[in-house]
Amino acid sequence: MADNDGGNKRSGGGAFMVALLLVALIGVGGGTAFSMLVMNDISRSPPAASEQTAAHADTKGAAHDTKNSAKGSSGSPPGRTLISTLDPIYVTLTGVDRTTLRLDAAIVFEGDDDTNRAALTAVIGQDFALYLKGLSTEQLDTTAGLEFVREDLNEIVQLRAGKLAREVVLKAIMIE
Repeated sequence: MADNDGGNKRSGGGAFMVALLLVALIGVGGGTAFSMLVMNDISRSPPAASEQTAAHADTKGAAHDTKNSAKGSSGSPPGRTLISTLDPIYVTLTGVDRTTLRLDAAIVFEGDDDTNRAALTAVIGQDFALYLKGLSTEQLDTTAGLEFVREDLNEIVQLRAGKLAREVVLKAIMIE
């Protein structure tokens, strides 16, 4: 009887190893299929993403406002991308604890129209401050809440700038 129990334990261990191997193979196959889908989507993405990366690498994080961009506007190709950094925005959030929030952000502009970019950036910064004053710490506790805030800030940029601005880039959000 002892031999039969030992044999069953071995076959049970072998079945476990086969099941583990099967799960690993399914995981590898699923990962491969997912990566093929993602790589296929990346290869079909518009070339504007590579232009944005090139423009960002060219600026090396420097802010481009109307003073800096007016210098090189004579020989630049149409449809260029400029990044305008906002001054840090400090607001006190609503709620009992009176928490302070600091937002560091930049706005990605497209096109050659440099006439009102600095004024537009200042107005958008004021709009951001007004929007952020209405937030509470509970709205910023989760990643979903931060995503909603980013979407709302992008909507403010689109309402103010229209086709001049593409999006807002959040560099830092600090809550004290």
